[in-house]
Amino acid sequence: MTARTTTAGSSAKGRSTGTAFVPITETVHPDEKAWRLKELNVMRMRGKVNEMRRIQTVWVNRNGVIYEWSRDLGPASKFSQPGCDIPALWEHTVGELWDIAEVHRLKDDFWQKFCEESAGESSLINDWTNQVHERHEIIHNRSVFGPKVRKQRNGFPLMAVYEMDRAR
Repeated sequence: MTARTTTAGSSAKGRSTGTAFVPITETVHPDEKAWRLKELNVMRMRGKVNEMRRIQTVWVNRNGVIYEWSRDLGPASKFSQPGCDIPALWEHTVGELWDIAEVHRLKDDFWQKFCEESAGESSLINDWTNQVHERHEIIHNRSVFGPKVRKQRNGFPLMAVYEMDRAR
């Protein structure tokens, strides 16, 4: 199976010799080794209207020159997952990268959910701010009596406060 598409342009990061742009190719084979695959939501002109589209781009090597191949996957509103950037480093084929991207696109969101749950459970920032506030109160030797009465005590050595805090 050979995939064909036409592209409107290429990226500005040149990898080939003698040109400022990456040359584009109209065909790639699924068994061809690839450098990387990238899927992004890109603003594209369709007729006279700008529209956000999901574009999939693959970079392949042809005779020592890196070529870019891309295809339009459709309107960006159809995709709930963010874009992806999958490095292949000549270890994976184009077909394998397509499969990996499809798994990513079809809601393999285990790690995304894990990060969101971990962030929701983490109290690291709150614990740190409470510790800073508590140390500040100890160092300044303040006593609190009820909701409105605070008493600043003088003459208490700072080193004793640090030793007291370390003993806890």
